[in-house]
Amino acid sequence: DNQTATLTQGNSYCTTITGVTGCSVVQSSICISGSPNNCCYSTTYDLNQFLSPQINNVFGTTVDGNPSIGLSLYVDDSPNTVYRVTVNSQTTAFNKNLNLNLFTAPYYGNNNFSIRKDLIEGYNINSIHQFTFPDGQTPNGKLTLASDGNFYGIAGSYSLGGGATIFSCDTLGNFGIIKDITSSDGSINVGGSYNSLIEVSSGIFYGVLYEGGDYTFGSLFSCDTIGNFQKLHSFGGSSIEGKSPFSGLLLASNGIFYGTTFAGGGSGALGQGTLYSSDTEGNVGVIVKFLSTSSAVKGQNPYGTLIEGINGLLYGTTFAGGISNVGTIFSCTTSGNFGVIHHFGGFGYYPYSGLLKASNGVFYGTTINGGTYGYGTIYSCDTLGNVGYLHSFDGIEGAMVNGELFESPDGFLYGTLTYVLSDYSDFGGIFRITTDGNYELVQYFNYSNGLNPTYNGLTTGSDNKIYGLSTGGGLGTGTIYQLEIVVNSGCTYSATTNIPYCLTGVTFTTQWINNTPHVCVDINNNSTQPPYEVTVDGTTYLYNTASLSGNCYPITGCGQINVSVCSTEITQ
Repeated sequence: DNQTATLTQGNSYCTTITGVTGCSVVQSSICISGSPNNCCYSTTYDLNQFLSPQINNVFGTTVDGNPSIGLSLYVDDSPNTVYRVTVNSQTTAFNKNLNLNLFTAPYYGNNNFSIRKDLIEGYNINSIHQFTFPDGQTPNGKLTLASDGNFYGIAGSYSLGGGATIFSCDTLGNFGIIKDITSSDGSINVGGSYNSLIEVSSGIFYGVLYEGGDYTFGSLFSCDTIGNFQKLHSFGGSSIEGKSPFSGLLLASNGIFYGTTFAGGGSGALGQGTLYSSDTEGNVGVIVKFLSTSSAVKGQNPYGTLIEGINGLLYGTTFAGGISNVGTIFSCTTSGNFGVIHHFGGFGYYPYSGLLKASNGVFYGTTINGGTYGYGTIYSCDTLGNVGYLHSFDGIEGAMVNGELFESPDGFLYGTLTYVLSDYSDFGGIFRITTDGNYELVQYFNYSNGLNPTYNGLTTGSDNKIYGLSTGGGLGTGTIYQLEIVVNSGCTYSATTNIPYCLTGVTFTTQWINNTPHVCVDINNNSTQPPYEVTVDGTTYLYNTASLSGNCYPITGCGQINVSVCSTEITQ
């Protein structure tokens, strides 16, 4: 009979078939015995850092004469969590309904064995709108949360064929077409882009489109919430002007728009993109030209949207060019004083997206190639160009990350995956990562809620939840979805509150912040004056009346929460 042993990381065990001899223990391995020549073959294992349940038993055996691995786990977490077992690049989901899972090793000899926790618990992707005729198709970029609490975005036009549709949508999925425009005014890129709207004043939006316009190389426009549309500029009107703006617009602190074009800046193949400025009237000026000459060391083909540093400089990336011709990170003054601060190559390379300026003052970005496994990286960068790599994608947990990173109110950085190269899903997914590199796959798309989001980013809604666009899936031409965060993991909270009769307008909600449950208190009261004190389970906090993001306090334990609110000064 087969002998089994509990596996502890760093130790190794050997199992034998009765009568088989010559089995030797190999460090950090388990043995599979029973081959025709009575030799014992080692199987190296790897326990992924995100694996939370304990391994009960793992052992080598033979099934119908074939070497196999037997595995049982103590699994006590959410049913949303998926565990995946890989034996020599063959990956299978662990069936949590079975006490024992058997995985066939592909051949006799050394077989690599690993198990990983693929999804973290508590996240669902819910489609709130599926694009179909005449709504539009293949939405580009990301949603823009406007001052009226609604989202606005850009998709391809159905009704006018080859043009674009500007739409609105609220957090419940109530959808409306603001304006359908013809290709003479501008068109989306059907393969996706970072083209998104930016609200300049209440209800007034500006944006760029990758194609169309007077010269077919894109346009810059304005539009309000009732569909008053104005084409302000058509790109490509001269040999030195930029063509095909793939990025969105940046409204800098000086009140001027800045953006990049993927091509143009020189005649023919010489032109490999521009960095331009524009005022609200559409007066566009080229600040920097990216060329395919010896000056290509500063980069070529900027795809991503620019950001503005706290120092007033503009920062961005180029997809190609640089010393190794695999991309750069650059800085530039608004007058065109340009400098490359980092040349990609050697590890991560080919950055499609631009940079995220996080609340800690550090920039974050992604590359679609390079890293340990060749599927791309997530990196950090400071204003001097010091780059540190936080994560390498291995394909199974995600690949081809070309959407822009997004910083959520919960403190995590989120992003979209165009592909997840596993047998569980090839529709893409969503991930999150901490600023110190703790990466977790959040959830897969399932086609109904989205498919292979390409250059699509994420946005926080008026309800403080996360929303996004997908260029495919749904009814076939894209979706608007909500990333639902299911907190508590089965733990329910109730509140016992103590509020003075004269202190009205107090509301309570619960939120999941930095992976910890919080109770959030909002005081909208005219009968008393601050300061206010909030006590949660015996701990007293001073209520911050100047906070725009709410006053949230951590909850410890599970079950009933005791919350009291006190005004220390009562007005007569």
